[in-house]
Amino acid sequence: PGAPGEAGAPGAGFDGAIPQSISAVTPDHMFLARTIDVTISGYGTSWSSATKVDFGDAAIKINKITVASPTGLVVNITAARPTRARST
Repeated sequence: PGAPGEAGAPGAGFDGAIPQSISAVTPDHMFLARTIDVTISGYGTSWSSATKVDFGDAAIKINKITVASPTGLVVNITAARPTRARST
């Protein structure tokens, strides 16, 4: 075989940065009206004390966010009790 060729140009839209993503959230469920620590693991992340977390549900209260590493967060949350459906 011959000598290796020159490196090709990066693909369209690739700027050389590692794409950031969430690789795990544990535990993946909890009982209502409890407080637990949730661990969030990321890939290519650089979490800091300025990182914000939102689970997209007003019934989940974020009590504290601890940055364990640039790729790991520990989020203390409380899940509120469900409300009973009311007819109007």
